[in-house]
Amino acid sequence: MGTRLPRIVVGGIALLLLAGCAIDPMARATRPDRETTERVAEIALEMRGQPYRWGGDAPGGFDCSGLVQYAYAQAGLDVPRTSDQQYDAIRQLYVHQLAPGDVVFFRTSSAVTATHVGIYVGDNRFVHALNPEHPVHEARLDKRYWEQRLIAAGSLMH
Repeated sequence: MGTRLPRIVVGGIALLLLAGCAIDPMARATRPDRETTERVAEIALEMRGQPYRWGGDAPGGFDCSGLVQYAYAQAGLDVPRTSDQQYDAIRQLYVHQLAPGDVVFFRTSSAVTATHVGIYVGDNRFVHALNPEHPVHEARLDKRYWEQRLIAAGSLMH
């Protein structure tokens, strides 16, 4: 005769095992609070007027993905450096689900992947570093140019 565990113990163990499978411990451990995500948007807004510089990732010169990486780093979050890597890292959302601090991706050329990224700051607006003729500035998602080129939106905070 073997040792038998009472049914309640077996049931409790089974529930714990199932609960462990249903919860992503990394998502729970790395999901920043709303204050942190809003800080990302605030930092992006503070960078308005900074010049564009290809490969730039600090005040004095930003490219689009450098601005994203900088704003997240200043808020204490580590994200990939390039727009392709950032695109691959997002949890996709619909535009109406975006919160300040989320990111939006665009195809601004004939390239197959995302060629541009910005930080959503609320009210259908995003901040981005576009090109040498434009310093870091705010734009609207509902502007026809951006509406036609939007290919993804999502959260880097999951």
